[in-house]
Amino acid sequence: MYNIAIFCGGKSLESDISVVSALSLAKVLKLNRRDFIFIYGDKDGSFYKYDGECDVSSFCQYKKFKKGTFERNKNDNFFKCGLKKYKFDIVVPIVHGKGTEDGSIKAFFDTLDIPCIGNSLYVSSLVQNKNLFKKWAVKMKYPTMRYYVVRKDKYENDNSFLKQSFKYPVIVKPCCLGSSIAINKVESETELIEALDEAFKYDSEAIVEKWCEGLIEYNIAVIKKNNSLILSDIVEVNDEDKVLSFEEKYIDSASVREKYMTDNIRSNIIIIASKAYEELNLVGPVRFDFMYSKEEKKLYLNEINIIPGSLSFNLFESVGISKYEIADIMIEEGINRYQQDKNLKLKYDKSSLSRLSKVSKFKK
Repeated sequence: MYNIAIFCGGKSLESDISVVSALSLAKVLKLNRRDFIFIYGDKDGSFYKYDGECDVSSFCQYKKFKKGTFERNKNDNFFKCGLKKYKFDIVVPIVHGKGTEDGSIKAFFDTLDIPCIGNSLYVSSLVQNKNLFKKWAVKMKYPTMRYYVVRKDKYENDNSFLKQSFKYPVIVKPCCLGSSIAINKVESETELIEALDEAFKYDSEAIVEKWCEGLIEYNIAVIKKNNSLILSDIVEVNDEDKVLSFEEKYIDSASVREKYMTDNIRSNIIIIASKAYEELNLVGPVRFDFMYSKEEKKLYLNEINIIPGSLSFNLFESVGISKYEIADIMIEEGINRYQQDKNLKLKYDKSSLSRLSKVSKFKK
């Protein structure tokens, strides 16, 4: 059985939320008697080992964090604190937001040649960036809300686009953030300017998205085991125009609410989530967020979360799949994907560089 290094935090606005998710996994691994170490990365780029209890209160009050560094020696991986080395087999990154979940953390460990599970850098960055994600969704013919991209540099030099006839209300979102950070529903040009100013504190691009009255949010989680998809139940927000809170999405036990659910909505959600998971070649638990407009009677794919809060344990439990099973599947499938990628060649025998090398040797 593999010895796991859980990694959370990092240079992200959502680092605190990732701690909550990582502690959820740590608690599951501990109860499942799996070996692991818990590493927290702060926003200054330093790493610390945490040995406390698997709950938020204990983490916040902990005073004995051990600062250390990641090392690889031949085929062994260590987290070194002073003279003490803690051996592990593979990193499981539980991170959220720009600068971590967008593939940055996995790329960091890949560069160090330290085994790390997770989705590819390309897919991670695609789904993290709302502009790129929406372009992909449109190309794949998935329904997505109409939107307008605002770049900070262009906005500061020319904001004449504000005079065009936006149909209010609209939603303003930072392009690469999640967890409801700096997301605002605005009703006028004045509010739009204020919302963009706030969004640009955290991102260089913002999304201005149309708003439909009577929006209902749906969530479904998907994971793959042995080439077969496992889908959670679909959770429906029971109040119109309400967005699920962090506790409702990630911590509380999920309950399937069917106030507005229809067979057609359910079928479309399952089809889109399953197809997108396969097309993006995803691995691990992934949450798909949809919006349904009662006004338009239309379903929209809103977001794909490749490292969902608390790994969507609550969503899978609604169909009788325990958090212990999800954790095991995530780790085993992640290791399988890592080993597949590891077998790819890193040297091209016919490269120009190899020919230049031969020429230089000949000249000598």
